[in-house]
Amino acid sequence: MPARPLRSVGVRVAIAVGALVLTVLLVYFDRGGYSDSSGAPLNFVACLYYATVTLSTTGYGDIVPVTDGARLVTALIITPLRVIFLIVLVGTTLEVLAESTRAQWRRRRWRRRMRDHTVIIGFSTKGRSAALTLINNGAPPGQIVVIDEERAALQHAKELDLVAVQGDGNRTRVLA
Repeated sequence: MPARPLRSVGVRVAIAVGALVLTVLLVYFDRGGYSDSSGAPLNFVACLYYATVTLSTTGYGDIVPVTDGARLVTALIITPLRVIFLIVLVGTTLEVLAESTRAQWRRRRWRRRMRDHTVIIGFSTKGRSAALTLINNGAPPGQIVVIDEERAALQHAKELDLVAVQGDGNRTRVLA
């Protein structure tokens, strides 16, 4: 499961970096259409600087589009890239915070409800046999918690409607 959020963040970072690279290239190829307040011609570093302060909406105003072409590129391409850049960064932050909060709420709610349950550490042959014996003797599957490190074992436990927790059953944090 940890791979999914990391992948999501990685994809968003890649999109943000892509927006930045595209903006740098657009400004660099049309660097003659931009003016530096010092009067110096724009080099690649100046284009990178302009792109980062523009996309981050810092916008110091020391590099500005002065030709109609540069202004059109800024208005029609760079501004939408700025919006994408900010949505990606803010969206990632909000998603991570929201998912983390939801996960905490789910865990708290589950812990408050879970009483008189049975914990099975390890869900190989003996753990499965113990679970099936408990179920056959009337234990509700939702009151049986399986702790295992293997995803396949946890999937099998879920198929039996057991509560599955991934982790090392020797760790206090996992048991909590």
